[in-house]
Amino acid sequence: MKARFKKKAIPLITTTVLATTALSTQTLFNQNGNQKAEAQSLTNEEVKKNGATWLAGDHHIHSEWSVGWDNSTNPPTPIRGGDAIYPTQKNAENARKYGLDWMVTTDHGGPNHSKVNLEQAYPELLKSRQAVPEVLQFYGMEFDTPAADHSSIIIPKGDNESQTLYDIESKFNSREPFPNDGSRNTESNMIAALNYMKQMDELPIQIAHHPSRSATGDSKWVQDTPQEFRNWNDTAPNISIGMEGAPGHQVASINPDGSLDPKGSRGSYGNVNAPTMGGFDQMTAKAGGLWDSMLGEGRHWWITATSVHGFSPLGSANGSN
Repeated sequence: MKARFKKKAIPLITTTVLATTALSTQTLFNQNGNQKAEAQSLTNEEVKKNGATWLAGDHHIHSEWSVGWDNSTNPPTPIRGGDAIYPTQKNAENARKYGLDWMVTTDHGGPNHSKVNLEQAYPELLKSRQAVPEVLQFYGMEFDTPAADHSSIIIPKGDNESQTLYDIESKFNSREPFPNDGSRNTESNMIAALNYMKQMDELPIQIAHHPSRSATGDSKWVQDTPQEFRNWNDTAPNISIGMEGAPGHQVASINPDGSLDPKGSRGSYGNVNAPTMGGFDQMTAKAGGLWDSMLGEGRHWWITATSVHGFSPLGSANGSN
């Protein structure tokens, strides 16, 4: 399935495709000149053929191309399956099994990882699309966001998608250079990345990951700050469009028998002074907090819920983020 989205189409993507909540479908039609909504009992396939609708998906999934690194070599050598173990096709098969309509491959980077994505991960994605056509599979990565934590970078499907991601990752990902280049890890470099993406005919999307995971307390920000998010959204409002409101790795607080682990950290929010709030990030969960403020300022700032793992048969977490 080939989809080409121009700049003006991005808001449509964010409201119909890149959303993680499956909603009851309603069919809109004109009757006596008035538009009214009427709930219809339709199959999934009928719904998809009936026009725009909400589609359930996941934009933060790791595969075996979230590699480990052999640091004894110069430069470090990528270790396939070193940080997450499932092939891209296995992730897609389980996305289909659990009822998702779309997914994004978001393997995280590292030294020269742009070549791993381009030469190894992307060909596997193409095979996975052929093997599991029922799931719309986008190409992307977990971006090592300059001067911040991680983000999803999601590339619109198209003929140049692999080169597009390669260009972004190789030019701006903060952990890409070897030896490490501290000048990459600055807010000015992130703004430069957004300005670079703004010039593309088909705009990528960027969604911040686990925004308060590095916080040390209530509104005590570290890697991600409200001002950074505002700066990103000011620079590229059709690219930097939101954050994970309910981050993945929720299973970290659940024992294999389904009982709660009192020592578990939901979402891998390990600081006891800044845990998730019922599984939601404090930037989202607090009344009058950041998300409320962003919406109050008139910003289109979405929150999402993600799995943050390669899909296993039992839906358990594998790999880090």
